Amino acid sequence: TSFTQDAVARGWHPSSRVLDAQEEPADVSVARDLGIPPGSGVLRIRRLRLADRSPMALEEVWLPQELFRGLLAEDLSGSLYNLLESQYDRAVYRHDRRISAITVDAPHAELLEMPVGAAALFATQLGFDRHGHRIELGRSVYRGDKFDFTTVTFSARRPQPVGVGTRSRAGGPRRTTAADPVTEQSR
Repeated sequence: TSFTQDAVARGWHPSSRVLDAQEEPADVSVARDLGIPPGSGVLRIRRLRLADRSPMALEEVWLPQELFRGLLAEDLSGSLYNLLESQYDRAVYRHDRRISAITVDAPHAELLEMPVGAAALFATQLGFDRHGHRIELGRSVYRGDKFDFTTVTFSARRPQPVGVGTRSRAGGPRRTTAADPVTEQSR
């Protein structure tokens, strides 16, 4: 989910303050993560993410420039994902996200309005479209005292409980494995 979706689900009013938005050549790390050649054009957007006007996260996002030409001329203070979908017909369908615990340094602490050394969550994520193409790299620092993440995991080694899985074409239960996707259509 996006920050906007998470905030709305918690009953907060999300917004953003754009700190910086520019075109730049992708360094080796950004290029590797986005699957593009080093030096390719990317759009880098830094925003302070707010919930009910209170700082919640500092977000830095890189997008392949060739996919999102003209994006920097748009209003970037709202939902970036809604903008990508409505203006460029590109939706972030899946995230691969890694979250770790950190303490904030002085520049982050000032923007997030928290003490230097306070606990925070650092999230790195790759966003993919429905075709599996990498369309976003994000690195965000979330306030550890006001934000959390919930994950749902499934064991690949255990059989699914009876009644979970998909149905055969005849309508009866079909044996599934944990690797079989469970979709809304198959429920």
